[in-house]
Amino acid sequence: MTRKLLPLLLIAAAPSWAAITFVQGKAFDASSGAFPSAVTAGNLLVVVVANTNSTNTSANTWHVGDTVNGASSYAGVASNSLGGQVGVYNFFYKANTAGGSNTVSMGSGSSGVTSIYIAEFSGAATSSPLDVTVANANGSSSDPTASALTPSVAGDLVVGFAMVSGSVTSGDYQTGWKDFYGGTTGTVTSDGYMPIWIVDSTTAAETAKWTDSQSTWDAAAISLKASGGGGGTTVIPRMTLLGVGP
Repeated sequence: MTRKLLPLLLIAAAPSWAAITFVQGKAFDASSGAFPSAVTAGNLLVVVVANTNSTNTSANTWHVGDTVNGASSYAGVASNSLGGQVGVYNFFYKANTAGGSNTVSMGSGSSGVTSIYIAEFSGAATSSPLDVTVANANGSSSDPTASALTPSVAGDLVVGFAMVSGSVTSGDYQTGWKDFYGGTTGTVTSDGYMPIWIVDSTTAAETAKWTDSQSTWDAAAISLKASGGGGGTTVIPRMTLLGVGP
């Protein structure tokens, strides 16, 4: 008897989200600063603004803009500022940026800014990227730790920020995370601030933690979605032949 070959369709699932990748970043002890290289159109820009001179969060309604997207073009995560024990800070982001040489600065009505941190990421959602935020946590013990953050979709970029009463240096954070300088080395500003990030390929809880011993601190975290929104699957068909018969 002749064996028959029947086609069999196999379905494989692959992530539908693009992987978020760090492009560049820098820190400034000033109210403005330029990216080291021209930013790429469509990428995500993340900025953290901080000030140790005031603990009045309601007084800091900051605005962030830049030379390629315009004044006050960044969305702020908090309506005022976070923190309150060591100082105050806030996260800002600009999805789907225009491209070109770019200087980030504080907009009209901003005051009391001592440092800004800027970073560019590729592979992020080009609209409404903000996924999850956690409220400011503070403490008076070692190892500053933000509250745990659980992304709602896979592939999120999680960004944490800490303000401490002392100083921090590159590498003073838990394994697996990186700083806004692209890795575990780089120039850190002279104050006690540090933004760190990690890409969560699942929806596991992430906890931003700094390993430097400090007496008092403030810390928080946010997550931003990858292009495609994360969490879904893409069907990849593959045809094979199945032998039937003796």
